[in-house]
Amino acid sequence: MRAALTVLLLAVAVPAAAQDGQAAFDEGVQALRAERYEAAAAAFQRSYELDPKAETACNLALTYDRWEGHSEDAIDAYLQCAQDDDSGRFRDHALSRASALRSQRQPDEPEELPPPDGGGDGDTDGGEGDGGTTNQVPIVEHGEAPPPRSRTLLYVGIGAAAVGLAFIVGGAVAAGNGRAGLDELEEEFPDRVITNEAGVAKLEEVEGQRTRALAFYVTGGIVAAAGLALAAIDLAKGSDDTSVSVAPTRGGAMATLRLDFD
Repeated sequence: MRAALTVLLLAVAVPAAAQDGQAAFDEGVQALRAERYEAAAAAFQRSYELDPKAETACNLALTYDRWEGHSEDAIDAYLQCAQDDDSGRFRDHALSRASALRSQRQPDEPEELPPPDGGGDGDTDGGEGDGGTTNQVPIVEHGEAPPPRSRTLLYVGIGAAAVGLAFIVGGAVAAGNGRAGLDELEEEFPDRVITNEAGVAKLEEVEGQRTRALAFYVTGGIVAAAGLALAAIDLAKGSDDTSVSVAPTRGGAMATLRLDFD
């Protein structure tokens, strides 16, 4: 009976701690929005002790970041936020902001910070506060994820790869038709000497199909390779600051693709 009672108490205590942590978190959010930084920091610290979560550490870091004279506490909290963020939603921004704060105070022995992954998930919200540019950081709500970054390069790359594959398939069809026509000519003229106009026309048709097949293969290969390259760039860089533009060359036969990285 004592063992069963102990298990029951533990089962009740865990949700209670989570609820208390949520209440403290909400209290901290309200205080932070009201620019009551001391109260917000105390609430977020209490929430983190009851229910440690990356969102809480991130908001605590934001509180210290906006609270003048607490940059050291902000750095520690940002690093804690990055460490706790298993999903990777806030890690890049937290590490970038911690690095920026350290560079602003220019310590004698700068601490090595792990480089961001390049995700750019810490979008700014343009809010107003006490910390100059440091106030342009979103307040994280429980269950709220940052807006997804643009995947323009990935989508363009997938589309280009699909178009390239279609060209290659078209080339295979044209090559097959050319091969079939050539077989017919060899069957009709086994000595490979064409003696009538119909045979000449058939040969010209076969040559045209082979030329089209080669053009399809080359075009498809180039387009598919470009598409795969764009998709690889998107996955490797993962940045929102990328623009894509396509412009026709003189004569309109081909086009140039331009990528701009900010």
